[in-house]
This record gives sequence, C-alpha cells and structure tokens, in this order.
Amino acid sequence: MDYTAAGFCPQGFWGLTFRLYDLHMQGAAKRISREIEVSNRLAWNTAALSGAAFGGQLPKFEKVFGSGSKVRAAAQQSAEVLEAHLKMLAIAFGAKLEEMPMPSPVTRRKARRA
Repeated sequence: MDYTAAGFCPQGFWGLTFRLYDLHMQGAAKRISREIEVSNRLAWNTAALSGAAFGGQLPKFEKVFGSGSKVRAAAQQSAEVLEAHLKMLAIAFGAKLEEMPMPSPVTRRKARRA
C-alpha cells in the first residue's frame, strides 16, 4: 500500500524507520477495515429500514458480508530481502555501492543482546 494513499503526509515518510512505517501501515489497514465494516453495516441497515426486511427477503448481515473482514497480515521479510530491496533502491537513485560483508545471523543476535 502506498504511504500517501493510506492517508499520511508525504513529508513524514522520509523520517520513518522501517518499524514505524510498518506500524503506520498496520494502523491504516485496520482503519480501512473498520471503515469497510461501517459502510457495510450502514448499507444493510438502510436496506432493512427501507422495507426490504418486510418481505422477509433481507438475508442476515453475516450471510451477506461475513462475520468480519480480516485483513491478512503480511509475512515478515528477512534481513537479506530487506537489504536486497534497499540496494535496488539505492542503485535506482544512482548510488555507488561498496561491498559490505553481511553479518551472519549469529553475529546479529549477539549484537542485539549487547
């Protein structure tokens, strides 16, 4: 999902860490799910109040819209995938990359504990 399409200010994007970006986007996904739920409830209640229910032809809300729309969570990306994406982005912007050895997962775990 696009950061600005999710309703956020474009200037704020560049100051975000990956974690903050992820939190913003998760919040936006929940907000959008909630808005869809409200719209569906409104449509169903409008149909019920306008007479569709009198003929016994209005199905239950859960049958029409399901028992809540769940947004599927994306899988976590590995450090290697993130690094590859960042390198592609840097190359696209014309950066000259120096080869830096990628620390092993064991080294990264030790660094996190310290």
